[in-house]
Amino acid sequence: MDQRDAVVGVVMAGGSGERMRRSGETVPKPLVRVLGCPLIERNLFALIRAGVREVVVVVTPTGPVAEAVSAWVASRGVALMTAVAGSVRLLVEPAALGNAGALALVGARDRPLLMVFADNLTALELGLLIDDHAARSADLTLAVHDETFVLPYGVVDVSANGLVTGYREKPSLPVRVGSGLAVIGPRAVDGLLARPGAAGLVDLVQWSLDDGLRVVGWPHSAPWADVNDVASAERAELLVRAGADAFEQFWTGDVQVVRWPGSGPDLVTLDDVDGAGEPVRVVVPTEPELLAEPGAGPCAGRAAAWDGRALLS
Repeated sequence: MDQRDAVVGVVMAGGSGERMRRSGETVPKPLVRVLGCPLIERNLFALIRAGVREVVVVVTPTGPVAEAVSAWVASRGVALMTAVAGSVRLLVEPAALGNAGALALVGARDRPLLMVFADNLTALELGLLIDDHAARSADLTLAVHDETFVLPYGVVDVSANGLVTGYREKPSLPVRVGSGLAVIGPRAVDGLLARPGAAGLVDLVQWSLDDGLRVVGWPHSAPWADVNDVASAERAELLVRAGADAFEQFWTGDVQVVRWPGSGPDLVTLDDVDGAGEPVRVVVPTEPELLAEPGAGPCAGRAAAWDGRALLS
């Protein structure tokens, strides 16, 4: 087992999705589609591409989000992981544990965990994050990136003697932020076990620092989006369209990468599976007028038949 195979992927898919509902979207947030593909499925494919073959999906105890995500994992999630000789299981929190507390319940005490949030979207190669964590002997590695924020006010520069040296109207300032992606080693998980109850990723980082652990920030420049409402989902679709070469990569059953859109009249993918977990050949038309349709993409509206029934979509 190499360092990537040893990692357990943890997809945080809890939360009520209140902000998404308030913006007018009725679909549970992890299942919101970006160019036809649910956010949780895009995250699962990202883990598969990184070499991760054991995945745990964390859901809250009750509610429509938990029910919908649990049903997705039991059908589509299991089928996809089976197709790559992997596994996926649900972890239902006994109570709301924040966005990191459930890591203490995964059970893989001697193996690193790769945590992703189901409502995040990125083209980051997660395998590189795993490799850096191992190479630097880190206890906790955070993916970080720079976000630019426009201040709503003019900024006045004043010297120590009270003289104005500059006045900038609503400047843009880069801020280094967490990307919601982290590799958590066993010693960092032990810190959670020693402090049972709800915990956020911010808490986990601070406790790791308090315990003298090696915490590493791994900067990247990959496209990234946090999808919390309808407007951010629309921005995420634009992000994917602009970077389709990086985003639209899907593993086939024989572990080769295919990309959409492709060249020629059709792109043949094997990113779907039958009821036994075997890869199924699906032809996705790539005519320009179809690509312009909302929801077009490898996960959208597949109706190819297998033994007389429709494939999972």
